[in-house]
Amino acid sequence: MKLLVLGCLGWCLCQSAALGDHGKDFALLDDYYLPDVLGGTLIGNLDWASLEGDDELAFEQGFLLGVAPRLAAGLTFRFTDNGDGSWDYDSITPSLQCQLTSPQSDFPIRLALSVSYTFAEDRDGHSHDDDGHSHASGAGDIPCGPTYGPDALPCDHPLVLAGLGDHSHGEDAHYHAHDGIHRHGENAFRARLIAQADLNAHLLMVANLIAVLPEDGGPAWGYGIGIRHAFNHDYAVGVEATGDFANDGEHTILAGFYYTATHALTFKLAAGARLTDDESSPTLVGGYTWRF
Repeated sequence: MKLLVLGCLGWCLCQSAALGDHGKDFALLDDYYLPDVLGGTLIGNLDWASLEGDDELAFEQGFLLGVAPRLAAGLTFRFTDNGDGSWDYDSITPSLQCQLTSPQSDFPIRLALSVSYTFAEDRDGHSHDDDGHSHASGAGDIPCGPTYGPDALPCDHPLVLAGLGDHSHGEDAHYHAHDGIHRHGENAFRARLIAQADLNAHLLMVANLIAVLPEDGGPAWGYGIGIRHAFNHDYAVGVEATGDFANDGEHTILAGFYYTATHALTFKLAAGARLTDDESSPTLVGGYTWRF
């Protein structure tokens, strides 16, 4: 699986050539560039995926503010809709990113480090074991019963006991767990080592080494890699992927289109797939980046 993803990215790198002086223009990756001191960036993303026939939506709204030379602080809010038509608050994530190498350096590779901590809203009583697999923390801890709606499953229902049912929306709803670096809905420390190479005036290549250390369970490691080709200031295309180093992990690969309406505002739309050993699920990511 990883060889297929990396092979596709390698082919695209050979075929295309991204002007990367804006920052935060990728759908999945973190890049090197940061706002100036007291400058900022607003970032909004809407993700859709079809998992086992069910729609999963996630909306993230965040900002990044330059607080010192080569240092920025950020905050991101996440909301999710697991197919029942209602949006739920999922988490808040404060972050820091610093440029490890000088922007004035002539060295072709620029390095940065991003660290964050996700404070998640715990509604389902799920935890993760040392292998990162989701399971129920016990029937007594799981929200169920009439308090959560007329269609809620009883606490002794097999789906509830197995940790598979959405206890607030009836038997037809589903709980989608993501493990490894793609996990969400739980407290976790996250870090990315960022490497960026401006290969020429039009071609940008970015790689991320990703670590996720959840509050419950063992650490997860993964990769992110992407390229972006700018035809001019207004239009660009790119391809990017993230994935787990674990053999049974999840991978996401996207091809994206970027439109810079003004120097401050960029819109992005990317389509691709989430890949596991068991299934392939289509996914879309749309969003904007506004620099001020």
